[in-house]
Amino acid sequence: MFARQSLVVFALSSLAAVAAQAEVVEVTWDVTALTRSVGSTVGGVYTEQADAGFQPQTFTYTLSFDLNGGVISPAAPFTVTDPGAPYQSGMSASGNFNLLTNSATPYTDGLLAMAPDRQSALFDVGFAGYMLNVPDSATTNSPQPVSQSANFMTFTLWSLSSGTTTYSRGIGFQTMGNPVSAQELQAWTPAEYMAYLQAHTGEVLKGAFSESYDYNSQSIFVIGAPLPSVNQHDNITIAGDAVIRSVTVVPEPATYALMGLGLSLMAWVRRRQTV
Repeated sequence: MFARQSLVVFALSSLAAVAAQAEVVEVTWDVTALTRSVGSTVGGVYTEQADAGFQPQTFTYTLSFDLNGGVISPAAPFTVTDPGAPYQSGMSASGNFNLLTNSATPYTDGLLAMAPDRQSALFDVGFAGYMLNVPDSATTNSPQPVSQSANFMTFTLWSLSSGTTTYSRGIGFQTMGNPVSAQELQAWTPAEYMAYLQAHTGEVLKGAFSESYDYNSQSIFVIGAPLPSVNQHDNITIAGDAVIRSVTVVPEPATYALMGLGLSLMAWVRRRQTV
């Protein structure tokens, strides 16, 4: 009897141990594409205008990332020169995680087909991550809310003889966290990042989705090239809202193996008890 109970305990503890080691997180979104803007160069001037005939469309978008394979950067000072930035200086902390898979959208194939002469990509990256910012004027006596942003991005850049082509697809949204002092800002642990995403499940994230194609006849990404020119610049951007439908941990193959082992052991114990 003791041996049978020990086997049951072993099976259940094995399941719990592997579940705690699961690393892959899958996020499913309901995306509504609302606008399509088209940019082009006419008479040497680049202009953008909305596509009045674009029909909004809702679709499901799924991605997964390695929760435990991330790089967590502790809080560090930053300074920016962009006058439009919310903070000119402050403290920043971040986390970046490897994007493992992400699904295409109804627009992906059409946008990629527009890229001329695609060769080996100069950059081809995908990442999930977050950024926390608080101004350095935030003190213990006068704390300020933390700017919290989450981003999931696929970005590809091809270098062409005539310029560069870029394709990007992603979801990003920003919220404000509890006020803290600059000295108290801490990076999230992977578990805290997961909890942050789960806390926004079901919330409509306005303007969070974007997918675009961009061709520039000259670009700062081309080594030795001058600043971007308006000789030719074409761009299509599709944007809209997103809702997180679910944030789940996906069991790894080893998890399924131990689950099978646990179930087999419990079935064996039950058969022994009926003999």
